[in-house]
Amino acid sequence: MMNVLHRSNASRFGGFAFRSFRHAFPGTRCVSIAVVALLTSMLCAGRSYAESRHLGGDRVHLDAAETIDGDLFCAGNSIVVSGTVTGDLFAIGESIEIDGKIGGSVHLLGRSAEVDAEIGGSLRAALGESLTIGGGTIGRDLNASTSTLVVRRGTVISGGIGAAARRADIDADVTDTTRLIVARGSLGGRFGGPVEIEQVAMGGNVAETGMTIDPEAVLEGDLKVRGGREPDRQEGSTIRGTVDYQRPAAVPAVGRSWLRTLLASWVQFAIAGILFRVLFPTRSRHAIRNFGARPLRVVVFGPLFLILLVLVGAAVVAGCAALATGLGLVGLAEPIPMLIVIALLAIAMIWCGGLLAASWVAPTLFAGWLARTLLGWLPGFRREAMLLPIIAGSLIMAAIASLPTVGFFLWGAIALFGSGVFLVGAVPPVAKTPAVGNSPRGYERIR
Repeated sequence: MMNVLHRSNASRFGGFAFRSFRHAFPGTRCVSIAVVALLTSMLCAGRSYAESRHLGGDRVHLDAAETIDGDLFCAGNSIVVSGTVTGDLFAIGESIEIDGKIGGSVHLLGRSAEVDAEIGGSLRAALGESLTIGGGTIGRDLNASTSTLVVRRGTVISGGIGAAARRADIDADVTDTTRLIVARGSLGGRFGGPVEIEQVAMGGNVAETGMTIDPEAVLEGDLKVRGGREPDRQEGSTIRGTVDYQRPAAVPAVGRSWLRTLLASWVQFAIAGILFRVLFPTRSRHAIRNFGARPLRVVVFGPLFLILLVLVGAAVVAGCAALATGLGLVGLAEPIPMLIVIALLAIAMIWCGGLLAASWVAPTLFAGWLARTLLGWLPGFRREAMLLPIIAGSLIMAAIASLPTVGFFLWGAIALFGSGVFLVGAVPPVAKTPAVGNSPRGYERIR
């Protein structure tokens, strides 16, 4: 028994489609959002609700004897459309099967679909696992995003093909241009327009790519292949246009790429450390000393510094908002825009400045202390030295941050716990003074 599709079910469409497409193309979040937004806009477009039929439930089945005059919207776990739809068909489900007659276009969102139908318009699909077209006709274009695309012999596509898939095997009669983004696949049948293929190496392994031109394939136009391996053109295939194969761009050596990253990071850390040293000479000197004199306090105060950063920014915004509200109550509305500008500038300076100090300056000062500790026996790295320790420390920090996988996390940990030096560094560290003659050992503040 078919149920009426309630409006609450529509709220699940976007999430279900997003998960399905991400299952087919892991790591392509922006592309997933774009495809789902495009197809969702098509779902929302079209004729009015009065000219459409809505069917939903665990199993949706339109018998071959049934006819829907207008558009048909289906949502369910299993969808089978064997009847006739004079308008467009919109289907969202785990398993979709269409073998009827559709007067308009077909839009599919789900996990897998099998189509062997007479479609007057276009077929558009975003599927997590597979799209299989076993025959029939498509009056306009085929647009698909899926993991496996199979178009079997006997299928007639009066328009063109635009598809992205891990594997695409197409053996059909295609009238217009064919554009594919695939890792592997094959071409058979007849292609009336040019064929453009971009081979994408999954995981960067070019050996896993490859397109085969079957013996019965007839390409009336040009064949252009970019990336991956050179297509395997089997004996008997016909290409009446030109064949243009562009090899994948050479990937720079890992060592060379890492060295460029290291140098760029070194310059950034060095600029942050030297600029802080020039602007705040006393505080920078105290900060480097406190890494060695008060390490426990620095670590404890690190998270507190970030918490205070958020609270101070929020307090500034709340104060400006309260002042603006008070001025509005007494009828003084003219200063309110200025207060808004002040609040935005203040929070930008506090939060952005604080995050830059925690992310770049604190790690550089920590690495400067480390460099001065390890290289204190060298000229220029002794007790009061600042410039060379900062330059050497920025190189140490750049090397840590450039480590594959773990570098980012080490950098984040140093920034999180090292930023406490900005709170501890307000007070110069205590240093022991050696005893002179018979006088007792004393203590003094480092100036």
